[in-house]
Amino acid sequence: MKFLPFVLLLSLANSAYSQHKPADPQSKSLIKSLGDFSSITGKKFGKFTGASTANILYSDSSLENKVTLVTFWFAACKPCVTEFTDLNAICEKYKDNPGFQLLAFTFDSTASAMETARIYGLRYTIIPLTKSLCTTLSFSKGYPTNMIVGKDGTILYAGGGMDIYENDKYFQSVITPKIDSALLTLNH
Repeated sequence: MKFLPFVLLLSLANSAYSQHKPADPQSKSLIKSLGDFSSITGKKFGKFTGASTANILYSDSSLENKVTLVTFWFAACKPCVTEFTDLNAICEKYKDNPGFQLLAFTFDSTASAMETARIYGLRYTIIPLTKSLCTTLSFSKGYPTNMIVGKDGTILYAGGGMDIYENDKYFQSVITPKIDSALLTLNH
């Protein structure tokens, strides 16, 4: 009986480690295949209508004439939660740029999304949608998924999964430069 806490601790440590890094090549291969976003770039972002947690109505027409960072997440997704600090930093960086917006889609309920925003101090627009619509809009790529959508609604970049997993500076080295580049074309 005195070994039970040790066994529990060992089990939890193994579980936490395995969630951080795939333990076998087959798992890594599956994650990599989900992370192939090349077929998404150049497609139009899908149609949607939904109210934000601030009760403001958004739709696909809300993407027009702006560069939009779209992210897909849910509260129980640990990699999604890990992104919150970087997403807040991006929001802060572009807060005075009227040509930029960050829209975060979740299939969590409005109440749950609001609670998550409160706990983590999220400063960007959160739009709860159905799980089915989140899956469709994210091209079934899983969570988290991030997309940069241009002023005409075309997806300029999409990434997530292994992109984030293999690069701890993903937002600084990949997302921010792509946003900057898209904003340059916005004004031309």
